[in-house]
This record gives sequence, structure tokens and C-alpha cells, in this order.
Amino acid sequence: MSFLDRRQMESISGLDPEIERRFRTMLSGQDPSRGAGSEFCPAADVILERNRMVIIIGLAGIHRDDIQLGMTDNELVLRGTRHEPVHLDKEQYINMELNFGPFERRFPMQPDLDPEGIEANYSDGFLIIRIPRNPDKQVTLNVKGRDEE
Repeated sequence: MSFLDRRQMESISGLDPEIERRFRTMLSGQDPSRGAGSEFCPAADVILERNRMVIIIGLAGIHRDDIQLGMTDNELVLRGTRHEPVHLDKEQYINMELNFGPFERRFPMQPDLDPEGIEANYSDGFLIIRIPRNPDKQVTLNVKGRDEE
């Protein structure tokens, strides 16, 4: 698994706007072939700290009862549904960017994470998941430079 830090993400700005949009969509895990109006895929940041991994997921407009969090096969699995907040007699869309419906996101668990210590908090449209790292099993991420490959 490869990681990008915030500085690397910010360094892609300045590209052609269409290339930048496609690159950010690819990194978000969303499928651009489905287009607007397709199923909802919440955006997530995954941050690796010294003593824990933190996952921040944007779930605006989703009621707490519509969120399910569980573990299967060394993956953290988030499922839920975002319902349309207003039912309108839609004659014609002028702009359509909000997606609704069921979703599922999977996050692989590294071997040094302790699934027994997971804490999750949902507030103001963000689900924040904190997973402690076991110092006895910590994995060192080696990032090679181009000349070392």
C-alpha cells in the first residue's frame, strides 16, 4: 500500500484543471465512469500517526442509524445509506453533483493495528475512527527514492 502526504497532494495543484480533477477522483476511490448522479462514495482521509491510524470520513447528510461499522478479513468495513433530504418533482436538473443511495468503503488493516482498541465518533457529518498501533508489531514504511529503485 502506498501513502501520499498532504504536501504531495497539494503539489498536484497547478496541473491542467481537468487532469487535476481526474487525478483527485482517482485517489478518492470513486469511479468516474459512473458520472454524476450515481451511487454515493464518501470521501476519506487515512492518516498514519506514531501510535495510531486515524480515518476521517465525510458523511454529510447521513443519520447515525444509517451507518454500520464492522470488521471482516482484516478489513474495516463501513456501510450505510445516504437518503435524499428533499423529494422534489424534478422536471429538469440544472446541476447534479450530490449522490445518494447505499455505499460501502473498505479499509485494509495493517498488521500493527489493534482492532480491539478501535474508537469511532460521529459528529457534524464526520466519522472519525481511531485505531491504536501495537508498538511490538509496528511496521516500518520504507520509501525509496527514484535512484534507489
